[in-house]
Amino acid sequence: MTMIRNIIEQRWGMILFVLLLMLLGLFLIVTGIKVVKNNRLSGLLNIIIGFLFTAAMIYILLFLMFLGVNW
Repeated sequence: MTMIRNIIEQRWGMILFVLLLMLLGLFLIVTGIKVVKNNRLSGLLNIIIGFLFTAAMIYILLFLMFLGVNW
């Protein structure tokens, strides 16, 4: 538990930034699902970009937590 607390205390700025970008990816997925009813291509594009963006942010978050990149 103290290891996770130390990681969060040291890298809270980068973790917050990555979490905000992950929320942006989730927002793209949700809007893509809603837009698919009106415009199929635009909706699918939003869903795909949102999924890729969210997956990349999860990867970066895990990379920051476990490997400890300090920028």
